[in-house]
Amino acid sequence: MDFVSVVTVLGVFVALLGLATFALDRFTLPSITIRKGPWVDLTHLPNHNPIRVLHLVVYNAPANRLIRWFRRRQFAYGCEIHLTFWKHGEMTPVRGPVHGRWNATPEPLQSFLNPESKEVLPAYDISKALQNRSLSQLMPIEGGYQVAFLAKEDGQDECYIFNDETYPWEGWRKPGWDLAKGMYLVQVRLTWADRGSRETWLRLENPNQNIGQFDIELLERTPEGMKS
Repeated sequence: MDFVSVVTVLGVFVALLGLATFALDRFTLPSITIRKGPWVDLTHLPNHNPIRVLHLVVYNAPANRLIRWFRRRQFAYGCEIHLTFWKHGEMTPVRGPVHGRWNATPEPLQSFLNPESKEVLPAYDISKALQNRSLSQLMPIEGGYQVAFLAKEDGQDECYIFNDETYPWEGWRKPGWDLAKGMYLVQVRLTWADRGSRETWLRLENPNQNIGQFDIELLERTPEGMKS
């Protein structure tokens, strides 16, 4: 094989290698889905009825089995969840956008010693709350990442937004962040570094004072008349 033929073969090989690398990069970009998560009833607060907290779950799907031989699914970095709430049938948001709370992040609290009682007590840490708005990396793990975003105390008409910023208030109920009894549409927007984003919509049902009927439903498409 002469020199020109060798160079030609090497050139074709390098080009094919570049195409394969490009294809692997494309096929292993973050693959994000947002789904309905579990609810949790908190019963440890004195002088409060049970408080139900609703969650979403964010998944970064693993690469398929064949591609995993060569490269794993890429992580999504600097992930933030933004939620906006509309009363059903209205075109103007009533709350938001606000952040959801990533359960994988530490609670926005620090401990201090009460000099009089000598008790170790929790105190709100706003720096942690601000850091917790962003999840540093979203890996393709089984079970995904839970995001808390709404709460309701049994026996109350209103539900309310729950995140790291609501910790300083009794029962995590920040003034002005209530949602009156009724039905709502919720836009959920996830953003991450490199201008990645994913959006989904929920229907929120808060029909009465019973936390057993306080729930969300994932919608398959953007509601008619709402901007995507």
